Amino acid sequence: MTFRTPHRMRSVASVLVAPIVVTLGATLCLFCASSDGQTTAADSSIRSFKIQVSQTALDDLRRRIAATRWPDRETVTDQSQGVQLVQLQALVKY
Repeated sequence: MTFRTPHRMRSVASVLVAPIVVTLGATLCLFCASSDGQTTAADSSIRSFKIQVSQTALDDLRRRIAATRWPDRETVTDQSQGVQLVQLQALVKY
């Protein structure tokens, strides 16, 4: 028996995206420290950065993504049941 709720796909997306964000150490901030140590409003300029993630963590993430148990397709063609399964699978494949 399959239970469908409006938030089901959003929940699946959250479960898949959360480990990626945590693993990569992504941080969203509203204020960032400037070179003189003062806190300034974050700008929208694009700056390069480096991140170090162990190969073990990446392998574990790939293994967990490959083991994902996908829900059934939506019964509607709009977003009323959350993110469309096809879109989410394309994001994960990317």
